[in-house]
Amino acid sequence: MSSVEDWWEKATDDELRQGAYLTDCWVPIVRDDLEPPNPAEADPEPIPVRLDSADLIIVTQSCDLATQKVSQVVLANVWSLPAFCARTPTKADNKAKD
Repeated sequence: MSSVEDWWEKATDDELRQGAYLTDCWVPIVRDDLEPPNPAEADPEPIPVRLDSADLIIVTQSCDLATQKVSQVVLANVWSLPAFCARTPTKADNKAKD
């Protein structure tokens, strides 16, 4: 069985590129049922978040990163096939909900 390392190169230098594989990155997780804050409030409630660790790849194009044309970097989760299957509903699950 192949692993993630067979497909992506782990980032080892300071220059980040599209497709770089970043392991054990801290990711803020916000509740699904969170209501957006009211911008009219002078002192809005803090938004509760928890930190989780994730393996990620960089999706933003390397040329945009190198020329600093972007203010944010787009990342995507990397899961093993068994972890992905465990999190993904099957067609049978969807039919049971109907």
